Amino acid sequence: MALKYVKKRLYIFLIKRFGLYADVTWQASSEYEKEEILSIFSKDSISGKPPIPIRVAPNLPPKGGDITVARNRPKQAGSARIIFLSRIARKKNLDVALGLLKKVNGEVQFDIYGPIEDKPYWQECDALIHELPTNIQVRYMGEADPEQVVNIFSHYHLFLFPTRGENFGHVILEALKGGCLIMTSDQTPWRNLIEKMAGWDISLSAPDQFYASLTYLLSMDDCVFEQWSKSAQDCANKFSQDPHLVAASRELFSTADV
Repeated sequence: MALKYVKKRLYIFLIKRFGLYADVTWQASSEYEKEEILSIFSKDSISGKPPIPIRVAPNLPPKGGDITVARNRPKQAGSARIIFLSRIARKKNLDVALGLLKKVNGEVQFDIYGPIEDKPYWQECDALIHELPTNIQVRYMGEADPEQVVNIFSHYHLFLFPTRGENFGHVILEALKGGCLIMTSDQTPWRNLIEKMAGWDISLSAPDQFYASLTYLLSMDDCVFEQWSKSAQDCANKFSQDPHLVAASRELFSTADV
């Protein structure tokens, strides 16, 4: 909502005013997204109607079940291979990721994958890249083949993704399946990652927590990292095999008017 704020608020005002969302059943990918929808479309409803109907039905993962990825990334204490894989757009916060790496001690290879959708924004990021110290090496790798994304993640230790918001975040699931740890914002449904030894979800207003977590990642040796990496894959497989995912989607469509 912070991006293009005026345009979005005007649009929301008009669809409320003319009741364009009446009789719509909303799908939320998580309880967090449900609360966000309610905060915008219910609490200040012009019509004064009861809260809008929302069904929580998480996005379904691709078919395939358990994914085992070959070990492609030995980990040495004091160094790390870090990846950013997403659209190059302001919402995804690549500039924030680069700013976080600027003060990191240790040897880092940071590879960026994704289509450049916002060229002026990419120019800003490119300027930040040239300001990084020599211990942070950055490469732009172009767009990733969708069929190879999980395999690409298997070559990295961390997916650094301080996004401003994701309603689900399929790319996070793909990183976990590749055994790559996650460091993202708390603006996605992927929460409590540290408790699952799968990564970190951190408030964008707490850069010190990002630095501390990056420092810990860099300190990991191969033995510790592999424990976390296996936990990341376990987290992905547990989600993908959850029978409630399909049941929630079936309930969503069975209750919607046709």
